[in-house]
Amino acid sequence: MNNSDIIHDMVVFNKEEQIKTRIQLCEDNPSLIVCSLVDKNTYEHWYNYYSQNENANLFSKGINRLETWDKLFQNKPILYFSKEIIPADSKENARLQNLIKMLKRLKAVKPLHYFFIFAGLIIIFQVFGDANHRTAKFFYKKMTGNDMTPQQEMVINDELLRKYEYYSIENTTPIYTMNKIIKKLIEIISTVNGGKRKSKKSRIKGKIKKCKTRKKTFGK
Repeated sequence: MNNSDIIHDMVVFNKEEQIKTRIQLCEDNPSLIVCSLVDKNTYEHWYNYYSQNENANLFSKGINRLETWDKLFQNKPILYFSKEIIPADSKENARLQNLIKMLKRLKAVKPLHYFFIFAGLIIIFQVFGDANHRTAKFFYKKMTGNDMTPQQEMVINDELLRKYEYYSIENTTPIYTMNKIIKKLIEIISTVNGGKRKSKKSRIKGKIKKCKTRKKTFGK
């Protein structure tokens, strides 16, 4: 499945979710300004609204958020915010190259981690105007067959979404910040298992247990 197919499926899913949300919202609060965007609060009218101009209304926060996500998701990933990010010096270049190598390696050997990163970035970038969490979970399930747990989603919200905003990433230190975000997403999928975060103490105990097992095996 190539990028255009994946994005098409995400757009179709997100459109349905935004339509459902708007219909319910305008049934409950018909006086809201957003409800005046359509002549009638029906599926057909909302579908036509979100389908205009190549689905532009799905991306009310700007199509550039999807472009950034897509460029990084390519087989030859680049860091792109409105334009390709060019490192300012050798230190930044090394950091960017490490980021690209890390993504390529994860895609090859740890696809669950790789697709979790991009599911998380849908949420953090707020790619769509609405239903980003639902779309991120749809994407992760589609690509891996696994579910993003509510606890993983909560940690993404608390430790990344509340801290980082798309334009602040773009306008400060995008290479450095994206490294931090991606490493944090790897930590989340590595430590928040079965909906429960492993404590540092339990991780240390696990390592000690493994070492003891290895020693016993070696002794035999």
